[in-house]
Amino acid sequence: MTAPHPRSLPVRLRRVAVTGASGLLGRALARALAEHGVEVVPIARDATRLETGGLEARRAPPADAVVHLAFPTSAAERRRDPEATRQRVLGAARGAVALASALRARHVVLASTGKVYGADAAVPLADDVPARPTTELGRVKLAAEEQARAHARATGAALTVLRIFNAYGPGQAPGFFFPTLLSGLAAGRLVLGELDHGRDWVHARDVAAGFVTALGAPPPPGETRTLGLGTGRATTVREILALVRRLGHAVPEPVIDAERRREREAEVERTLATGLRALGWAPETSLEDGVAELLGQPSGSR
Repeated sequence: MTAPHPRSLPVRLRRVAVTGASGLLGRALARALAEHGVEVVPIARDATRLETGGLEARRAPPADAVVHLAFPTSAAERRRDPEATRQRVLGAARGAVALASALRARHVVLASTGKVYGADAAVPLADDVPARPTTELGRVKLAAEEQARAHARATGAALTVLRIFNAYGPGQAPGFFFPTLLSGLAAGRLVLGELDHGRDWVHARDVAAGFVTALGAPPPPGETRTLGLGTGRATTVREILALVRRLGHAVPEPVIDAERRREREAEVERTLATGLRALGWAPETSLEDGVAELLGQPSGSR
């Protein structure tokens, strides 16, 4: 399995500030930027510190761009107190854009989600499909997008919103599907919410390459663009379990826990990623190779 090859960047970047730099996508992005000789300035994930922006701005050197990956909430928190979650996420978005101003960054790249499109949108999803979220995650992320757009209008900064579909990769935090799968395989008991929801799974390396592509080709000052980030292929959990079996692993019969079933999502999610592909990006890690990697098997072992 090969990582995406570094490509020359149309815009010279010296330094990029990244919120959420210690997470799955932050680590992948730091590695990808380092391959281009770009310095990464990690910014604290905590929403309160982000919102104030002052301490981080005083300590951080000027940057060419700010990437906002931090998402200070969890599914359990969203269910327990949606309004508090919303305020935390908006506070973090305000902090990220305030930091961009303080660091004199010309470009803000915001990580959003394909969940903003909602359950009723036609697939495959184009970049310009209206956002009509039907989940709390989608609603919170759309609110953060609107916060960032307001900043761009007020300051003249360029803004790119990347709507990521289902990212995965080694070292992902518990609570997501693949960490649940791996722990279930190890324990011999697999508890899931559902099996037949088709998701567009995109490896963290490919997500990072998408961010690098967007950073290297920013929109004009004051303009906002919204780009989908996914492979265009939808795969169900049932199909992934079959793939794991083909790779030689015993898979326990899944126990379906209705409490884990996600709220109203589309039955199938996948994006054309037309805008990002037009900039030269394309996913390079197949789901088959990505799953083999998670299982500790070499590429092509199936």
